[in-house]
Amino acid sequence: MTKESKQEYTLRISNANRSELVVIVYEMLLDYIEESIDHLEKQEYDPFHESIRKAVNCIRELSDSINYEADTAGNLFSLNVYCIKELSAADIHRDKDRIDAAKKIIKKLYEASKEAAKIDDSSPVMNNSQSVYAGLTYGKESLTVNLNDTQNRGFTI
Repeated sequence: MTKESKQEYTLRISNANRSELVVIVYEMLLDYIEESIDHLEKQEYDPFHESIRKAVNCIRELSDSINYEADTAGNLFSLNVYCIKELSAADIHRDKDRIDAAKKIIKKLYEASKEAAKIDDSSPVMNNSQSVYAGLTYGKESLTVNLNDTQNRGFTI
């Protein structure tokens, strides 16, 4: 994952509600899967292994966020376990087909979580975070990010 995409995810996370956080983790997961496929095709096995590890960690994070009181929780957890098994086997055997099998399921779960996030109008999880404004200022075609720095950042008592 590039430095720019990490910064973009960080910004989005700081302004996201619970449903949007799930969508962001799915997007990161899909990025790591694509990254692993690229490394596998280039026969770069150490970065391939690292991308798979990060993808599995994203799935574990998604499993930790499941509301186990919901009716579909068991099915969702089973799909996550299946995807972890497929990605782990793909890592061991360097098998793109297993990555594709997990990716197919993850894409469907991602699309479903995007739809669910559209109807969630709850407030952001992170309170007291820095406001960020982006726009074209101070030069032709250069994007400048302005931070609205407040005195009361971080924990409040």
